[in-house]
Amino acid sequence: MKKTIITISFVFCTLSLIAQINSEKEAVNAMKWLLENPQIESKKIFNTKTSEITAWRLSNVLNPELHLKEKVDFIMELGDSDYSNEFSVIYDFGNFIQKIENSNYNKKLFKYYSINGVLKYYSNLIKIDESCKIDYLDKLIVLSDEELNEKFTIEN
Repeated sequence: MKKTIITISFVFCTLSLIAQINSEKEAVNAMKWLLENPQIESKKIFNTKTSEITAWRLSNVLNPELHLKEKVDFIMELGDSDYSNEFSVIYDFGNFIQKIENSNYNKKLFKYYSINGVLKYYSNLIKIDESCKIDYLDKLIVLSDEELNEKFTIEN
């Protein structure tokens, strides 16, 4: 048991030393920057920033809600894309930003928040390279906020 606690402590300390992000505000700003700046030329910047955000989240967010089933279902809808990994990561960011910044955050809307983040990223991505178009996202991007909210609100 002591070994496990020491190992976990070591991992968290190491992650916090590696991470360039030191606050919730920095994490949100990094996520927003990624949503606004898709990386076409090199995925190195995207991977570096997401690693920093992930390290910060592991060290600072207790019980993060991952919504794995919903995320996998969404990614499956996209089909084969060169940006599947990015969309998967961005899916988490849209919800996480809302959770922090939206005082009226509603857990039933997590899919809506996640999809909005993806659509923002996608909109910026296709401005840079139209060959990245995905039929499923093209159908979603033309929907109003109300229609998206209705389509992606969890009933419970």
